[in-house]
Amino acid sequence: MKRHMTDESPHSSNRQPLIMATLLVIATVIVFGQVGGHGFLNWDDTKHIRDNPHVNPPSWHGLAEIWTEPYWGLYIPLSYTFFAGEAAIAQRSTPDDDWSLSATVFHLGNLALHVGCVLVVFVILRRLFRHDGAACAGAMLFAVHPLQVESVAWISETRGVLCALFGLLAVWRYLCYADPPRPRKSTAAGYVTATAAFVAALLCKPAAVAVPLMIAALEFGLLRRPVRQIALSLGPWLLIAGVWVVLTKYQQPDRYLAFVAPPWTRPLVAGDALSFYLLKLIAPWHLGPDYGRSPAWTVEQWWFYFAWLLPAAVLLGLGWLKDRRLWLTAAGMFFVGLLPVLGLVPFSFQRISTVADRYVYLAMLGPALAFCGLLAGRWKRSTAGIAAIVLGVLGTAAFVQTSHWRDDESLLTHALRVNSRSLTARHSRGLMAARKQQHAEAIEWYRAALADHPDNARLLGSLGRSLIAEGQLDHGLRALREAVRLAPHSAVERCYLADALAGQNALAEAEESYRAAIQLDRKCTPAYVGLGKLLIDRQDLDGAIGLYRTARDESPRDVMVLVNLGAALEMLATPEAAKQAEDHYRAALKIRPDWAAAHFNLANLLEARQAPDEAVEHYRAALRFDPNYARAHVNLGIVLAQQGKAGEAIDHYRAALRIDRRLLEAYLNLGAALAAEGRAGEAAAEFRRGLKLVPPDSDLAERVREILGQLEDR
Repeated sequence: MKRHMTDESPHSSNRQPLIMATLLVIATVIVFGQVGGHGFLNWDDTKHIRDNPHVNPPSWHGLAEIWTEPYWGLYIPLSYTFFAGEAAIAQRSTPDDDWSLSATVFHLGNLALHVGCVLVVFVILRRLFRHDGAACAGAMLFAVHPLQVESVAWISETRGVLCALFGLLAVWRYLCYADPPRPRKSTAAGYVTATAAFVAALLCKPAAVAVPLMIAALEFGLLRRPVRQIALSLGPWLLIAGVWVVLTKYQQPDRYLAFVAPPWTRPLVAGDALSFYLLKLIAPWHLGPDYGRSPAWTVEQWWFYFAWLLPAAVLLGLGWLKDRRLWLTAAGMFFVGLLPVLGLVPFSFQRISTVADRYVYLAMLGPALAFCGLLAGRWKRSTAGIAAIVLGVLGTAAFVQTSHWRDDESLLTHALRVNSRSLTARHSRGLMAARKQQHAEAIEWYRAALADHPDNARLLGSLGRSLIAEGQLDHGLRALREAVRLAPHSAVERCYLADALAGQNALAEAEESYRAAIQLDRKCTPAYVGLGKLLIDRQDLDGAIGLYRTARDESPRDVMVLVNLGAALEMLATPEAAKQAEDHYRAALKIRPDWAAAHFNLANLLEARQAPDEAVEHYRAALRFDPNYARAHVNLGIVLAQQGKAGEAIDHYRAALRIDRRLLEAYLNLGAALAAEGRAGEAAAEFRRGLKLVPPDSDLAERVREILGQLEDR
């Protein structure tokens, strides 16, 4: 016989729910509060937040683009709107002279969302089982299970936590509609708010398509309403979910995957994923951000054909239990919560792994339901004590796991400890080395990763660039060409190849590759910039300006486009063009005040316009955001020398030479500054060093020799 639910529990006083909710908040903050001291990770945080022009800095134009087009293959505008709001707060929380965002704001925002999810789970379980203590224990399991760490400790996965919050609100409001406290009191308001929450969840992340399926499991397992009523209630949701699946698949087609599992193997891939999640649910140790269980790897394992036996055995075992309706409902919710990411339909992350901890976040409502139901029927001091011990152990493990997400170094070290063949971790290690100009080390990391992932185009592209940086031109170009062959629809790989070809003076092929990249992606800024430079080199300045203007129209908030367009306009050498160039530099700095090249170019323009004080301000800003900007040191030194600040100018010239020992302008200006200070011997030494970089028969070489002669006569 169906039991109607109520918000009032017979096992509670008026204050007990508030006490339980407070306990949940405190415990969650104790376990995860350390994230407030964590930073951004190059594990997608830069892509989604710091380098996302729609979010950072926030603007109405950026919000409009978020809501009108997908970003990185996903249409999730509500998540990016939330990021934009956090960015606005984060910028206000940093000093005026420091443009960098505060990661603390984003981490605490994600933690607040997780706390919200925990409290909604508590409300749902309390409504279902009418037992505050058991509901608190179930919600605590949801809160502190180590599988939840990735979602809470990783800023980028704020998208999933926000999605889950709306999804859980949809479940709660649906329960208010479908099974109100008093019979025949269902209200349209409950259904409307539930539907609105479901749609909001979809706008945060496509994984929300599982929400109506999870509610269906509740309907058939616990609520047991007539099938016709269930169909009428959930039918519109399932229709919306179906449309969302099609749209998401259109945005992330299979052609971007190097390996697509054949249809007949996908149920086996799903069985392996379910087995993995069940094992981690029971024994949540050795967790990491990249398990490397891609379909390409999984189908080659001998146990691949038998992995489905574990979930099948669990399902059969639950069917024999006394409270099988509860257990099967919980298992059903867990299964359908994972259904979108089990591999039955290919998805983009499968190029790395079918399984990931973050995919369990919303599905953990199922285990929380089972834990709550188990305790509700057996609640006494001893069972409560055992539950507290279990939750304490899980919370301690989650606390330790959270510490691994502190920074890039900690996360990558842990990722490789968990999975020594991790594609993402080894690739990231290589990229970190390459950013430090340690290309030999980067090549080692790339090759180690390629040994396990020989068909990964992005790895080959990174390898090719580092090989060329190390002077291994033929090997580098071969790797880049192979990357293009493996990923013919990737604009990024074509752009890498074009850059390399341009560097080898294969200009016709480079131009062809740049144009192909632009055809594949109309917003591929590096392709526009590279092609524009080719056009400038062949004296087609009008063509370059036209190209940059096209790029600006496609991406009006792209700073790289604005700066390069400004530089091209400067080359026209007219007052009107110079004014337009200045406008573009200032527009770029409004969007990205930390863009060193924009400060540098604007400073050059201001110095030429006889505005030295403002020029100095922008040179200093360029160096603040990029201390290794050698030419900014030189140009700042020149202006300072003109202002009679020879000592400071000399310091900047020397700083430039510490960065780049072959910077001719630094030697010549340093020599001139030293000579002006009466330090003829030191000046002569710098001029001699500079002379080695000048063609011996050039007019400049002759002029330097004259200066040296004058210095020797002193």
